[in-house]
Amino acid sequence: FPWFLTEDVPEVGYVKKLMHEAPCLGSHRLSLKYVYPAMYPTPLYHNFVVRLHRHIHDLKSRHDWKDGVYAHVKQSQVLVYKSFRGEESIITVSVEGLDLLELWTILLACHEELTNLMRQWPGLRWECWIVCPHCTRVSIQEPGNFPMSNLNQRECPKGHVTCYRHDEKVPACLVYPLKPG
Repeated sequence: FPWFLTEDVPEVGYVKKLMHEAPCLGSHRLSLKYVYPAMYPTPLYHNFVVRLHRHIHDLKSRHDWKDGVYAHVKQSQVLVYKSFRGEESIITVSVEGLDLLELWTILLACHEELTNLMRQWPGLRWECWIVCPHCTRVSIQEPGNFPMSNLNQRECPKGHVTCYRHDEKVPACLVYPLKPG
Protein backbone atom coordinates (compact mmCIF):
# COMPACT_ATOMS: atom_id res chain seq x y z
CA PHE A 1 0.00 0.00 0.00
CA PRO A 2 2.19 2.86 -1.25
CA TRP A 3 -0.05 5.52 0.28
CA PHE A 4 1.06 4.37 3.76
CA LEU A 5 4.75 5.00 3.02
CA THR A 6 6.48 8.11 4.33
CA GLU A 7 8.03 10.76 2.10
CA ASP A 8 11.30 10.79 4.06
CA VAL A 9 14.29 8.56 3.51
CA PRO A 10 14.67 6.44 6.67
CA GLU A 11 17.03 7.83 9.29
CA VAL A 12 19.27 4.82 8.89
CA GLY A 13 22.88 5.76 8.15
CA TYR A 14 23.63 3.06 5.60
CA VAL A 15 20.58 4.00 3.47
CA LYS A 16 21.75 7.59 3.00
CA LYS A 17 25.36 6.40 2.59
CA LEU A 18 24.37 4.06 -0.22
CA MET A 19 22.45 6.88 -1.91
CA HIS A 20 24.98 9.69 -1.62
CA GLU A 21 28.45 8.49 -0.64
CA ALA A 22 31.21 6.36 -2.08
CA PRO A 23 31.22 2.62 -1.31
CA CYS A 24 33.05 1.35 1.76
CA LEU A 25 36.73 0.60 1.35
CA GLY A 26 37.17 -2.90 -0.07
CA SER A 27 33.58 -3.24 -1.23
CA HIS A 28 32.11 -2.72 -4.68
CA ARG A 29 28.98 -0.90 -5.81
CA LEU A 30 27.25 -1.75 -9.07
CA SER A 31 24.33 0.34 -10.31
CA LEU A 32 21.85 0.28 -13.16
CA LYS A 33 19.98 3.43 -14.10
CA TYR A 34 16.68 3.14 -16.01
CA VAL A 35 15.73 6.40 -17.68
CA TYR A 36 12.20 7.08 -18.93
CA PRO A 37 12.35 10.20 -21.16
CA ALA A 38 8.62 10.81 -20.84
CA MET A 39 6.37 9.88 -17.96
CA TYR A 40 6.49 6.22 -16.95
CA PRO A 41 3.45 4.18 -15.80
CA THR A 42 2.86 4.87 -12.11
CA PRO A 43 2.33 1.19 -11.17
CA LEU A 44 5.70 0.20 -12.69
CA TYR A 45 7.85 1.24 -9.74
CA HIS A 46 5.41 -0.09 -7.13
CA ASN A 47 5.05 -3.45 -8.88
CA PHE A 48 8.82 -3.71 -9.18
CA VAL A 49 9.50 -3.15 -5.48
CA VAL A 50 6.84 -5.75 -4.62
CA ARG A 51 8.60 -8.24 -6.90
CA LEU A 52 11.79 -7.66 -4.93
CA HIS A 53 10.21 -9.75 -2.14
CA ARG A 54 11.23 -12.82 -4.15
CA HIS A 55 14.88 -11.94 -3.61
CA ILE A 56 14.89 -10.51 -0.08
CA HIS A 57 15.00 -13.26 2.51
CA ASP A 58 15.68 -11.04 5.53
CA LEU A 59 12.52 -8.90 5.53
CA LYS A 60 13.59 -7.29 8.82
CA SER A 61 16.38 -5.53 6.95
CA ARG A 62 13.95 -3.98 4.47
CA HIS A 63 13.20 -0.26 4.77
CA ASP A 64 10.57 1.22 2.45
CA TRP A 65 9.66 4.83 1.82
CA LYS A 66 7.68 6.53 -0.93
CA ASP A 67 10.53 6.71 -3.42
CA GLY A 68 12.82 3.88 -2.36
CA VAL A 69 13.58 0.50 -0.84
CA TYR A 70 16.69 -0.67 1.00
CA ALA A 71 17.34 -4.28 2.05
CA HIS A 72 19.97 -6.95 2.60
CA VAL A 73 20.13 -9.77 0.08
CA LYS A 74 22.53 -12.50 1.12
CA GLN A 75 25.73 -10.66 2.16
CA SER A 76 25.00 -7.56 0.06
CA GLN A 77 22.95 -4.39 0.32
CA VAL A 78 20.36 -3.41 -2.29
CA LEU A 79 18.91 0.04 -2.86
CA VAL A 80 16.17 0.85 -5.36
CA TYR A 81 14.88 4.39 -5.68
CA LYS A 82 13.10 6.61 -8.14
CA SER A 83 13.97 10.19 -8.93
CA PHE A 84 12.99 12.83 -11.43
CA ARG A 85 15.06 15.17 -13.59
CA GLY A 86 12.90 17.54 -15.61
CA GLU A 87 10.59 15.41 -17.72
CA GLU A 88 12.67 12.28 -17.14
CA SER A 89 11.81 9.66 -14.56
CA ILE A 90 14.68 7.50 -13.30
CA ILE A 91 14.74 4.21 -11.41
CA THR A 92 18.15 3.35 -9.97
CA VAL A 93 19.09 -0.12 -8.72
CA SER A 94 22.33 -0.32 -6.70
CA VAL A 95 23.99 -3.25 -4.98
CA GLU A 96 26.98 -3.03 -2.67
CA GLY A 97 29.09 -5.73 -1.08
CA LEU A 98 32.32 -7.67 -1.11
CA ASP A 99 31.49 -10.62 -3.39
CA LEU A 100 31.44 -9.41 -7.00
CA LEU A 101 29.76 -12.57 -8.33
CA GLU A 102 26.97 -12.19 -5.76
CA LEU A 103 26.52 -8.52 -6.70
CA TRP A 104 26.17 -9.35 -10.39
CA THR A 105 23.75 -12.19 -9.62
CA ILE A 106 21.50 -9.88 -7.58
CA LEU A 107 21.74 -7.00 -10.06
CA LEU A 108 20.91 -9.22 -13.05
CA ALA A 109 17.94 -10.73 -11.17
CA CYS A 110 16.61 -7.21 -10.50
CA HIS A 111 17.20 -6.27 -14.13
CA GLU A 112 15.28 -9.31 -15.31
CA GLU A 113 12.36 -8.53 -12.95
CA LEU A 114 12.11 -4.95 -14.16
CA THR A 115 12.48 -5.68 -17.87
CA ASN A 116 9.87 -8.46 -17.65
CA LEU A 117 7.53 -6.07 -15.87
CA MET A 118 8.03 -3.36 -18.51
CA ARG A 119 6.69 -5.74 -21.16
CA GLN A 120 3.22 -5.02 -19.74
CA TRP A 121 3.48 -1.55 -21.29
CA PRO A 122 4.27 -2.07 -25.01
CA GLY A 123 5.73 1.06 -26.54
CA LEU A 124 7.14 2.31 -23.25
CA ARG A 125 10.26 4.36 -24.00
CA TRP A 126 13.23 3.67 -21.75
CA GLU A 127 16.99 3.34 -21.65
CA CYS A 128 19.18 1.41 -19.25
CA TRP A 129 22.76 2.32 -18.36
CA ILE A 130 25.43 0.76 -16.18
CA VAL A 131 26.67 3.56 -13.95
CA CYS A 132 30.46 3.88 -14.01
CA PRO A 133 31.84 2.22 -10.84
CA HIS A 134 34.92 4.49 -10.89
CA CYS A 135 32.75 7.63 -10.87
CA THR A 136 30.71 6.14 -8.02
CA ARG A 137 33.84 5.31 -6.02
CA VAL A 138 35.12 8.89 -6.21
CA SER A 139 31.63 10.44 -5.72
CA ILE A 140 31.36 12.24 -9.05
CA GLN A 141 27.96 13.98 -9.30
CA GLU A 142 27.39 13.23 -13.01
CA PRO A 143 28.94 9.77 -13.47
CA GLY A 144 29.75 8.23 -16.81
CA ASN A 145 27.58 5.40 -18.11
CA PHE A 146 28.21 2.18 -19.98
CA PRO A 147 25.66 0.67 -22.39
CA MET A 148 23.09 -1.89 -21.27
CA SER A 149 24.32 -4.21 -24.04
CA ASN A 150 27.25 -5.09 -21.74
CA LEU A 151 24.78 -7.11 -19.65
CA ASN A 152 24.32 -9.55 -22.54
CA GLN A 153 28.01 -10.47 -22.91
CA ARG A 154 28.67 -14.19 -22.62
CA GLU A 155 31.80 -13.64 -20.56
CA CYS A 156 33.59 -10.79 -18.91
CA PRO A 157 36.56 -9.54 -20.95
CA LYS A 158 39.96 -9.39 -19.30
CA GLY A 159 41.63 -6.12 -18.43
CA HIS A 160 40.13 -2.66 -18.22
CA VAL A 161 37.64 -0.43 -20.01
CA THR A 162 37.74 3.35 -20.11
CA CYS A 163 35.11 5.66 -18.64
CA TYR A 164 34.41 7.98 -21.57
CA ARG A 165 33.42 10.88 -19.33
CA HIS A 166 36.52 10.99 -17.12
CA ASP A 167 39.04 8.98 -19.15
CA GLU A 168 39.72 6.61 -16.23
CA LYS A 169 40.50 2.90 -16.42
CA VAL A 170 37.84 0.67 -14.83
CA PRO A 171 38.28 -3.09 -14.26
CA ALA A 172 36.12 -4.86 -16.86
CA CYS A 173 34.59 -7.11 -14.16
CA LEU A 174 32.81 -4.00 -12.76
CA VAL A 175 31.20 -3.19 -16.11
CA TYR A 176 30.59 -6.66 -17.60
CA PRO A 177 28.74 -9.31 -15.57
CA LEU A 178 30.60 -12.19 -14.01
CA LYS A 179 28.92 -15.53 -14.62
CA PRO A 180 29.06 -18.48 -12.20
CA GLY A 181 31.76 -21.00 -13.04
